[in-house]
Amino acid sequence: MPTLADPAWLSLILLAIPLGWLLLRFARTMPRLRRWVATTIRALLLASLALLLAGASSVRETNRLAVVLVVDVSESVDRYATAGIDDQGRPIPMRAEMDRLVRQLDQARGPDDLFGIVAFAERPIAIATPTTARIADRVIEPIPSDGTDIAGAIDFARSLIPPDATGRILLVTDGNETTGNAAQAAERSATGPTPVRIDALPVEYRVAGETIVEAVVPPARAPTDSNVPVRVEIATTQGTAGTLRLFRDGAEVDLEPGSPETGRRIELPPGRHVVLLESPVGSGRLSRFRAVFEPDARSSGNFAGDAQLDNNAAEAFTISPGMGQVLVVTPSGEGDDGTANIAAALDGAAREVQTTDASAVPADLLELQDYDLVILNNVPADEVSPRAQQALAAHVIDAGAGLVMVGGRASFGAGGWAGTPLEPILPVHLDLGERLVERRTAIVFVLDSSGSMSANVGGSFSSQQEIANGAPAAAAATRGPTDLVGIVTFSSGARWVVPLADNDDPAKTSNAINAISSGGGTNLPPALTLARDALAPVEAAVKHVIILSDGRSVGAEALPAIAEAMAADGINVSTISVGDQADLDTMFAVAENGGGVHYPVTNPNVLPRVFVRAVRLIRDPLIKEGEIPLRRLTTTTPLLDPAESVPGITGLVLTRFREDPTVVNVLSTGEDEPVLAHWNAGLGRVAAFTADARDWSRSWIAAGVFDSMWSRIAQSIARPADASDVELSTVIADGRLEARLTAADDRGNPLDALTVSANIYTPSGEAVPVMLDQIAPGEYAASIPAPQAGNYIAVVRPTGADGPMLPALGGTTQTSSLEHRLLESDRQRVEQIAAAAEGSVLTTETFVPAELFDRSTIEPRRAETPLRDELLIVALALLLLDVAARRVAWDRFLGERTALSSASTSPETDLSSLRAAAKRAKGEQSAALSDADAAAVARDARQRRAEARKAKAAPPKADPAPPQAPKPTKPKVVEDAPSSEDQGLLAAKRRARERFNNDD
Repeated sequence: MPTLADPAWLSLILLAIPLGWLLLRFARTMPRLRRWVATTIRALLLASLALLLAGASSVRETNRLAVVLVVDVSESVDRYATAGIDDQGRPIPMRAEMDRLVRQLDQARGPDDLFGIVAFAERPIAIATPTTARIADRVIEPIPSDGTDIAGAIDFARSLIPPDATGRILLVTDGNETTGNAAQAAERSATGPTPVRIDALPVEYRVAGETIVEAVVPPARAPTDSNVPVRVEIATTQGTAGTLRLFRDGAEVDLEPGSPETGRRIELPPGRHVVLLESPVGSGRLSRFRAVFEPDARSSGNFAGDAQLDNNAAEAFTISPGMGQVLVVTPSGEGDDGTANIAAALDGAAREVQTTDASAVPADLLELQDYDLVILNNVPADEVSPRAQQALAAHVIDAGAGLVMVGGRASFGAGGWAGTPLEPILPVHLDLGERLVERRTAIVFVLDSSGSMSANVGGSFSSQQEIANGAPAAAAATRGPTDLVGIVTFSSGARWVVPLADNDDPAKTSNAINAISSGGGTNLPPALTLARDALAPVEAAVKHVIILSDGRSVGAEALPAIAEAMAADGINVSTISVGDQADLDTMFAVAENGGGVHYPVTNPNVLPRVFVRAVRLIRDPLIKEGEIPLRRLTTTTPLLDPAESVPGITGLVLTRFREDPTVVNVLSTGEDEPVLAHWNAGLGRVAAFTADARDWSRSWIAAGVFDSMWSRIAQSIARPADASDVELSTVIADGRLEARLTAADDRGNPLDALTVSANIYTPSGEAVPVMLDQIAPGEYAASIPAPQAGNYIAVVRPTGADGPMLPALGGTTQTSSLEHRLLESDRQRVEQIAAAAEGSVLTTETFVPAELFDRSTIEPRRAETPLRDELLIVALALLLLDVAARRVAWDRFLGERTALSSASTSPETDLSSLRAAAKRAKGEQSAALSDADAAAVARDARQRRAEARKAKAAPPKADPAPPQAPKPTKPKVVEDAPSSEDQGLLAAKRRARERFNNDD
């Protein structure tokens, strides 16, 4: 509860005194009962507000206990640690030991004790939140990962402990953490507002015989067709002997010329060693190296000084300033898409061309370094993975490569590229803005939210509903702002989640979709009726409904007929059936009768791609066909020969000019529709050709303009040969990547005071921005954690006094993560964690599970429950009562009821006595008139009327004297004088006014 020292409490208490006095002072015109009631309610209102602002809480003492078992299931524990030897001499896996530990703890706790389980590797997962229910059947499985975050697991476990319970954590780990600081997390646990003790049960091991190839280190940059030194780093615990082999771009390098053996024989004592090799560098832009150590096999079947062979290889790469290839990406499926025409045109530009399917576009920035130019030929966005799209954008912006998007029915906006990472770097807008509104589409997504959608997918923590929601959310992001989008969800009934309207806020639409929850039955027909009624009056070039459901609905037999009627009204219906139990026949019939397409999906994880594809196939309004003449917008462009005449085309994908002065718009139609444009995006260049490479450009191909354009594109859009002014080296050591830049002028003098920024791309595709600090004359360095296995790419951009310098590209590869190279547990680290959290280090021999649930050493915890909601309700109720007490004369009705009730008990009660009693209850006084008074009043009235008639008939006098007001001896009463009741009310008002004046 708040104390009197609370400023908010004191301020309102002090404020209540003058406010109460003022209320009593200025409410004196109220009857006494109502005045005191209003003052009391106002005081209670101020008190409730004071408690609300002071954060009042209900405090109680509790001795509840919650124990959370936090288990390390990283690959190092699963691979190297054992729990002893069984009766048959076989090692006991740690997972079996953890299952036994869970059963012991579950049996040892009391009926009111809470017990939970957290498993962790690179990130924590709640196997069971703290509960009084029995959880002995929960299974703890290893989690494939490249790291261990003990600190994150401790913080996560603490967050699961209820606030009204004393928490304890039992940590089971080998102590090898690759990220975070577990000791600091343990200290936070012990010193927080609700301290949590951490006891530790160490997992101990030491790999006796193991050999690891830790790294391959070639030069970061090397001239093409040259020989370079390659350093191989090997660590062995007991010594080893075997053959070391080196591969470059998949082909083995002969390390022993003149010998029948291509590999090199080595014998190594225990420790870390460096083996120097030499290898030629190819003529390409990228040379990949891979070193493999093959230990000698022994007669016993094991290997010399080696237990695990999967950590006996490492990879690296070298970048050369040579000319890279051109990658032409084609859509999946059969048919001539014009790729052969592009390849033939590029052959004349002396460029090596490689083609690949859209689904095989490299998703790693390193793999893209072979290509100076990437051409997307009529490729839809849904066929290129999101990671590959991000890698392509980074390849252009940071690595300086070129990109060309070629039109077709599945390209640009028609291919669903709106909202993708590539849209911002294209030299044209994919949405049509306010023009061509008559070409817009209207689409309604009809989404199943029945109870069956709540099932988890593939053993993951995501439900089928969550994955299904992400699909239309991604599809909505591909729509233009003038398109109409609506979302209908159905279970037992149907409702609008997003009414049909302009798609001017896709983010809001996506948020509304993601908020859909599952529950209830399945009743699809009403949802289709809602969609049909909304689309029928809309003016749009295309009207479409996409249904996502398993098709097992009430009234399923009527669905094909409903879809057929919608198709007759110009509304097409497509269906996406999900789940193994989907009614495929019904869903296919609905799509067939509705003039749409049916997409059967058994794996919900591919739903977003299927949904985007379904949307893409209905975007025909973005295609324009016919005889289309072209006009030049500029002649100062390297993409077209100024002397060549440009013939017309027969089709294009509709886009819009980008209002940016750096965009060079080369060709357009007579209706200002872009055909050819280019600009610089980051360090690279991007071009857009909205016609295709086949049918729409036949006249170009026949006239030779097509070949000429692609030859010029290869020269001006593709990345030029690397000629950086600086040298960049990258190396990974002890779990950190260090990027080091050396900068010098033409005479070899170091360049100081440079501003050096960099983006380092991790194996997950994340770009980590860093600034390199100067550490020596002309040398700059920075480092980041590198816990993951894979390729790390660094793009460094130095800037001097004269402006930006040429960027440098480098990188390295970590074949195995730090997690897999730690061959020994870290008991000292485990002890530090326990000591920081005031816990104990336990052993499997002395550990007694019941001691974790011992309450004798636990002090009762003060559990505070905020009263915010309750006080807010009380304050609102008192506010209404406060207004009613002051504005409603409730006491008047109470007084009348009391007076009437008392009067009705007298036998002499009549109408006059009831009226007099009611007036007395109101505090009013009535002037009763006798018969003589009534006669006098009537006589005076007659006299005044006679005098008025005489005055009207008499002639006017010249200077009449002002009449003297008579002094009445008693009150005058006119014919229409107020009633006695009215006189009483006037008297009451007069008395109140007199009291108020006397007080002043």
